[in-house]
Amino acid sequence: MESNRIPPSGGPGVSTIEEGRSTGDTRATWLLFGELLSDCFADREIPGGAPFNVAAHLAALRDEQDGQPLLVSRVGHDARGEFLLRRMRGLGLDTGAIQFDGCHASGHAEICTEAGGHRFMIDPEQAWDYIAAAPVLHVLDGRQPAWIYFGTLAQRGFSRDALRSLLGANLTPGFLDVNLREDAISHEVLEWSLGRAEVLKLNEDELRRIAALTGTGSRDPGAAALRLIERFGIGRVIVTRGEHGAWTVDGNARFVVTEAEPAPEDFQDSVGAGDAFAAVCLLGLVRGWPAGLWLRRANRFARALCRIRGAVPDSPAFYEGFRREFRAPVGHLA
Repeated sequence: MESNRIPPSGGPGVSTIEEGRSTGDTRATWLLFGELLSDCFADREIPGGAPFNVAAHLAALRDEQDGQPLLVSRVGHDARGEFLLRRMRGLGLDTGAIQFDGCHASGHAEICTEAGGHRFMIDPEQAWDYIAAAPVLHVLDGRQPAWIYFGTLAQRGFSRDALRSLLGANLTPGFLDVNLREDAISHEVLEWSLGRAEVLKLNEDELRRIAALTGTGSRDPGAAALRLIERFGIGRVIVTRGEHGAWTVDGNARFVVTEAEPAPEDFQDSVGAGDAFAAVCLLGLVRGWPAGLWLRRANRFARALCRIRGAVPDSPAFYEGFRREFRAPVGHLA
């Protein structure tokens, strides 16, 4: 692999950076920033991290004219890092914005299955906590993606400085996918993230918690979402409700709601369902689908993912029906 060594930046402990391999396609429509790690179940280890999962779905669902997803993350010089890169290449993802770290190991999360679902245990000081800004800006070379996807988990360490440099360097709207599993997420990080979000995606529990933390709480979830929109200048809030569907509201107080659907009879797990939902939202935003359409499609795609184990299907056949459906002209759809 060719390397372009850049002096370390971003804080103590950051090592030399190498750029990954690029496909040469510069049309990065979606830039996805944050954690790339291995999800370690009791019987297997698979690539994961919300930005990776969303990028994988977009790579499988997109058409040529859509452009491509570009994942920005960091791995260690270790076997796990090579495993993650091989999986990315196998999915057709560009590795040109993946950085290498000689001091910190590639990320991993221990997945514990419990009665209420899954619990993720993620150690601190992993390679993706040390993403540096300079290589990302170099890869973009002044080009602006249509959307920048980011979350709160990736801001627990030095990577937040790179994210702020990235969002400060262009006018690309931000798609904030909240992750409040980490106790280390600070109030300042949360408020800064909300202030940079054109679209905010979260679940009902996260909406209640964020509304309480920011003083925008209300017994009515819709009113709480509207208060967040008004206070932080957010363009749209999307709230997922699991098998009870989802809803969204924009700055003009226009609500769109999906119908509730029961969990599939052959339910396997819900790992990555929220990431699947986000991917279809991002696809619909780029293609200009009406809100009601991308909301229904995102909900149905996430529900289908619950029928398999893990966050990303092993076979591309999983996507074929969705690719055909998503190509249908919008004017022909109810």
